[in-house]
Amino acid sequence: MNPVFRLNSIKHAALAAALLTAAALPGIANASEGKATGNGPLTARAFLDFRIVIPAIVRIVGMQQPSSVTIEPRHVAQGYIDLDQATSLKLTTNSRLGCELSVGFNRSLIARVVVRSGAQEHEILSASGSFPIAQQKTDNQPVSIGYRLYLNSNVAAGDYPWPLALKFTPRAV
Repeated sequence: MNPVFRLNSIKHAALAAALLTAAALPGIANASEGKATGNGPLTARAFLDFRIVIPAIVRIVGMQQPSSVTIEPRHVAQGYIDLDQATSLKLTTNSRLGCELSVGFNRSLIARVVVRSGAQEHEILSASGSFPIAQQKTDNQPVSIGYRLYLNSNVAAGDYPWPLALKFTPRAV
């Protein structure tokens, strides 16, 4: 099922339930005991407060990244490899705080990694780290991510499986 349709269906169902509850309240509400005096009509006032909470989501569409990385002798000599625009995707989040990107990497191959997206640059020193990548709600925003992989001193030139794992999570209030 289309996630947007499902989200809209959930919102409509929650709104319908709230309206039905509000409509039913006058029929189930009872006036408090007491005696009415005077000739005017007896009146009562009530208020209903409700809140609908829509959970924060992140949706990634069309993520593309290499399945492997080739480390050449020149990369071993300089101690790092630059991979510009290695990952591309379209990002959607309904969180007004945006979302966070967690990056994990293979410690046997990489000592640390610098992640670049737009004007942002973040260095991850341990096997995983996270940082904000979107600062507000987005809808199918193209995102391109590049990396500088600092190699461990014992790494030899060759082809290796893609050493990075990405996880996107909404930043909740």
